[in-house]
Amino acid sequence: LTGRPLSALHREHRESERPIESVQAGLDYDREELYARIDARVDRMIDLGLVDEVRRLIDQGYAAEIERLRSLGYREIAAYLRGETSLEEAVELMKRNTRRYAKRQLTWFRGDSRIVWLKAGGGKSAEALAGEMLALLKKPRE
Repeated sequence: LTGRPLSALHREHRESERPIESVQAGLDYDREELYARIDARVDRMIDLGLVDEVRRLIDQGYAAEIERLRSLGYREIAAYLRGETSLEEAVELMKRNTRRYAKRQLTWFRGDSRIVWLKAGGGKSAEALAGEMLALLKKPRE
C-alpha cells in the first residue's frame, strides 16, 4: 500500500525509537479437545474430497516427491492410492501424524514468552475469544 519495499519499512521501524507494538495470542485448547478437533478436521477433509484431489495430482503426473505430496494428509493418501495401506489406515495415520505435528508446534510456540495464551474450547465462542484478544490490544504495555 505504501509503494515502498518491505525491507525499507523494516529498516525504518528498526531505526525508530518506538517499535511497532503487537500482541501475539495463542489458543490453548485442552489436549483431548484439540485432538478431537484434529480428528474431526481430517474426517471433513476426506469427506470434502482429499482422496480425489491427491488422485488428480498423481494422475496429472506429479511425482510423489514434490513438496505438496510429502505434506501431512497428502503423503498418507498417496500411500493409500499406491496400495500400501487401506483408506482406514491412511486416515488414522493422517490423524496421528497431525496430532504429533500439533504437539511439536505447541512445544515450539510455548517457548516464546511474547505469546499470551488464551484458554479456548470448552464451549467458549469465537466471539468471546475475539473479545479477549481485543482486551489484550487495549491493555497498557509494560
